Amino acid sequence: MLTASLITTAPFFASLFWTCVLGLESRRKHDTLLLMLTCFMAACTLLYLGHCVFFNRYYNLLPLTDTVYCTCNLLVFPLYYLYLRSLTVPHFLTDQRERRKGTFLMVLPALIVGTFIGLLYLSMDEAETTHFIDEYLYHDHLRTLNGKEFMMGVVHHAGKIFFMVQIVLILVYGYHNIRDYNRMLKNDYADIEDKKIYGVQFILVLFIVAAFMSFTSNMLGRFRFTENLWSLSIVSIFFSVLIFLLGYVGLVQEFSVRDIVRDQNEDVLDIEEEAWNEEQHDKPMVEEGEDVTTEIIDSTVESEPIPHEQMLGYRISQLMENEQLYLRHDLKIIDLAHRLRTNRTYIQRAIQDCEGCSFSEYINRLRIDFAEKMIEEHPEYAISVIAERSGYTNLSTFYRNFRIVKGRTPKEKGETQIY
Repeated sequence: MLTASLITTAPFFASLFWTCVLGLESRRKHDTLLLMLTCFMAACTLLYLGHCVFFNRYYNLLPLTDTVYCTCNLLVFPLYYLYLRSLTVPHFLTDQRERRKGTFLMVLPALIVGTFIGLLYLSMDEAETTHFIDEYLYHDHLRTLNGKEFMMGVVHHAGKIFFMVQIVLILVYGYHNIRDYNRMLKNDYADIEDKKIYGVQFILVLFIVAAFMSFTSNMLGRFRFTENLWSLSIVSIFFSVLIFLLGYVGLVQEFSVRDIVRDQNEDVLDIEEEAWNEEQHDKPMVEEGEDVTTEIIDSTVESEPIPHEQMLGYRISQLMENEQLYLRHDLKIIDLAHRLRTNRTYIQRAIQDCEGCSFSEYINRLRIDFAEKMIEEHPEYAISVIAERSGYTNLSTFYRNFRIVKGRTPKEKGETQIY
C-alpha cells in the first residue's frame, strides 16, 4: 500500500516542487516566461492530485477532483505551448492583446468541459454519482448509464477526443515555432550555440512520447492501471522525470525571443530603400584609390545600374576583409548594420542574395577559412588556440563548424596538440 501511494504521488510532488521554485523565481525576477511556466506546473499539480485521489480510491473526493482533473487534462499541453510560443514568437511576446487572446482561446475548451462536468456532478444525487464513478470511471462502461450519468460519460468522451486533436495541433505548431526561432538566430547572430533552445527541443520530443502515453491512457481508461502496479509505476516514473526536466530546462533557459526583440530594437536607422539608392548613386561606391574587382563593377557597363543587394554585399565583404569583424565573438548582424549605416533587413537580404546563406553561416565560413589558413601557416599552434583566435570560445563548436564548412576535421598534425 505504501509503495502504491509513493508511486501515485510522485508526479504530484514533482509538479508541486517546481510550482513553488518557479513561482518564487518568477516573482524575484519579475519574469513573465517563468510565470507562464509556473502556471503550467500548477495545472500539472492539480492534474496529478486528481490521479492520486483516483488511484487511491478516495470516493468522497472524486466528484471534485475528477472535475479538476478533466479541466487540467485539457490545460497542461496548451499552457506549455503558450510558454513555448512566448519563448520563440516575437509578436506573441510583445503584443499583449494577442497574447491574451491566444491564452483565452487555448484554455477555453478546458474551461467549457470542466464547467459542464462540475455542473453535472452538482445536479446528480448521491446514488447517481456513486453509480457513475463505479461504472464509468473505474470500469469505462458507458452503455449502462442513463440520464445525467450518460451525459457525463459523453462529456468525458468528448474531452478525450479533443485531447487527441489538441496534442496533434500543439506538436505541429510547436515544432514550427522552434524551427522559425532557430532561423531567426541564424539570421541575426554569428554565435548561436548558447542561444538555441536545445533543452526545449529535447523536451518537445519527450512531449511526443508523453502525448502518446497520455492519449493511450485516456483511450484505454485510467481504471486499467488500478490493478496493475507495474504498468502504473512505469507511467508514473516517466511523467515524474518529464516534469522534473521541464522545470529544470525552464529554470536554466536564459536566452529567448525577447532578447532577439531587444537587439532588433537597437536597429533604429530604418532607412528607406529609395533613399539608400539615391545616396549610393550620388557618391562613389569606394574610396579613391581602392581596388575594385571586375566582378563587382565593370567599367565597360557604367550605364547599367548595380543591384542594391550586390552593392551592399560588396561593402560587407570589404568590411570583413579589411577589419576581420568575423573574429569578434558574439558578433551580431546589428553590428554590421551600424557600421554600414543601414538596417539588419538589408544586411540579411544582401548576404542571402550574394552568399546564398544566413548571417551565421556566412560568418562561420569566414572563421573556418581563417582557421584553415592559420593551421597551414602555424602548424605548431594547438587547435584550441586556433579556435579561440578564429572567434570561437567552444572547441566542440569549432570542430562541428569546421566539418560542416570543409567536410572534414582540422589537419591531423594540429589535432594532436589540442591541449
